[in-house]
Amino acid sequence: MQQKVVLLKEEKKIFEMKVKPAKHSKLGELDIIINSGKGLYFDHVILGDYFREYKLPDQEVNSLSWHGYYENCGSDSILKAPVVHIKSHGRKIDKVNHLGSINMAEPIAIPVCSIYVPNNLSTEGIGSTKKQGEKNSYIDIEDTEASVSSRYDFFILPKEIPVYKFKGSPLMCFYKFADLELFNSPNKGFNIIRKPDILDDIKGGTNGILVRLVRNPADIHKHSDDGKQIFHEVSHKFSLIINDPNDIYNKMAGRNVIEVNKENKSTEVYHLKDAHEDAINFKPKLQLKIWDGFGNS
Repeated sequence: MQQKVVLLKEEKKIFEMKVKPAKHSKLGELDIIINSGKGLYFDHVILGDYFREYKLPDQEVNSLSWHGYYENCGSDSILKAPVVHIKSHGRKIDKVNHLGSINMAEPIAIPVCSIYVPNNLSTEGIGSTKKQGEKNSYIDIEDTEASVSSRYDFFILPKEIPVYKFKGSPLMCFYKFADLELFNSPNKGFNIIRKPDILDDIKGGTNGILVRLVRNPADIHKHSDDGKQIFHEVSHKFSLIINDPNDIYNKMAGRNVIEVNKENKSTEVYHLKDAHEDAINFKPKLQLKIWDGFGNS
């Protein structure tokens, strides 16, 4: 089942994300297609920590496809890696392979992309969008939000993990407050978002979607200790970030946590990944064995 998540400004579509099941997948659930509104081009498109960058006027990028699955390549022991295609006017101008996929072997919400929307983004020449009921999910930039710039971060869950259960995980503190450095350059630390909003009533077909709204994203550096913000230079523009999906589970949950008992002042050390999987009652049915048999055929 395909479903769209549509971002509207002044009742006009400026961004959409199509989510649909992946075909011919050995591992990974989804294909994701990202489009700008009619006649709009992203000022900047950045993959990860500036691994690749495309910007106006050199490249008129208005569409990307995020293929998050591994596919057989003529043999069960050889697989094609997931890939992102960058497109201009319907034509592929580049592709970048990655190792990220949305699947039950890694029970987290993948930070697929983030879109910066400046308050002065013009919608002139774009027709009004007629909402199509339950078929799509719509996010309206309300008048109170249109006066300031904003950023929308999109996180997609495996289909077997409902949003309500995931919200009980200790990892939710990262999804709510950790800025994009955590996903793209975690070794450098990350900034803290003071007052984000989590929109959790978004559906992507059978997969739950979390959307984080960050107002005035260019000002996040004012609230951090080091003042460094990875995408600060492009945060005033209509910019699209494809967050680095590689090894994302370890980036977020691969750390120890110390819990202090205030009553007896004792401490307990536990692994965040274990606490997360306990909180969502995760029982692994799938293990990452994408290279099983490799070299033995």
